[in-house]
Amino acid sequence: MTNSVHEKGKRNRWDSMLAWLSSKPEHQWTGVKLASQRLSALRQSENEWLPAQHAWYWAGPLIRLGHAEFDSSTNVVAAVPTGMLVARAMNKILLYGYWAPSQLRKLGSMTQLYRRRPVQGPTVRYLSLESTDVKSLSEEMGVWVTNDCSCELLQRLPPLSRLRKRLEPFHATFTGCWERFEYSTGHAGCWRICDQPLVEPGLYRRNVGQRMQVFVDESCRPFRLTSLDERQA
Repeated sequence: MTNSVHEKGKRNRWDSMLAWLSSKPEHQWTGVKLASQRLSALRQSENEWLPAQHAWYWAGPLIRLGHAEFDSSTNVVAAVPTGMLVARAMNKILLYGYWAPSQLRKLGSMTQLYRRRPVQGPTVRYLSLESTDVKSLSEEMGVWVTNDCSCELLQRLPPLSRLRKRLEPFHATFTGCWERFEYSTGHAGCWRICDQPLVEPGLYRRNVGQRMQVFVDESCRPFRLTSLDERQA
């Protein structure tokens, strides 16, 4: 850990990807694949990956961690606005989204800034919660701050009715091997083989034949979904 905001040693390429995603409001998935292939070339990776695999390797951790969002209906990836998450359980304030070097220097002059280098993913930067006035700091830096990241993210999501209008109706026959996503205990979930697919609301996927995912709403209307793992071209 250090209070220096300057990176030393080998560059974190996931930071580079996040900076590139933040350079404009949104990026088409095709552009993300091209940028990811360039990053893999800089890393001199010998993996013979498809373009989508490069994109999932570089942009995937950013999407899973919430630094970026992927809209499968429009094939768009967008970085989240710069902000801070108050993680009281860890007694830390996590920096979210892309923080420009000038912002980090200013922040580092105001309070002690720590960082960690993960094996895969963007640099983790955080402040100590005990010694920080979160509200005044966020106002000074001009960034958003939240005490409950789950509620903050939910408020940013479009309503289900709007998302449903952009989904593609599903008209194919129910052939192949289907699985249904089910919750087992707590927040854990898994895919289970389904003998009668798409007859009740839920999320289904077909693994044998043409791969696809289908969402069935409360009125039992099926809609085709497109997931990242289907984008192999």
